[in-house]
Amino acid sequence: MKHSKAARRRCTECRHWFHPAASAQATQLVCGPDCRRKRDLALARRRRARDLDRYRENEQDRQHKCREARRRRAGIPPPPVRLGREGAEVADGHAPASGANQAQLQEKVLQSWDKVAARSRDSLIL
Repeated sequence: MKHSKAARRRCTECRHWFHPAASAQATQLVCGPDCRRKRDLALARRRRARDLDRYRENEQDRQHKCREARRRRAGIPPPPVRLGREGAEVADGHAPASGANQAQLQEKVLQSWDKVAARSRDSLIL
């Protein structure tokens, strides 16, 4: 029996002609690994654009896990945990504002206000 030669196809990425593998003649769309990588990246980009919120949540989780693993390897303790808006625990690298700092800031603002008010009173007196 005579074997027929596989029909050539056009690569969807580089547009060159190629002979698809015998096992994937009906489904192969790209000519090789470089074009496969380009196609996979383009598909992923389109998939992320379609569902941006889900992508951002997944990326945030992935980064969180990566940072935790890096901290564990370096022997650094995890950051403190606080409650978020929905009552869920949220890691936060910053300490809450202390009352003493707020009082000092308020005092500085009032002193600055008094200086400006004094200057404007002095300019009214001729």
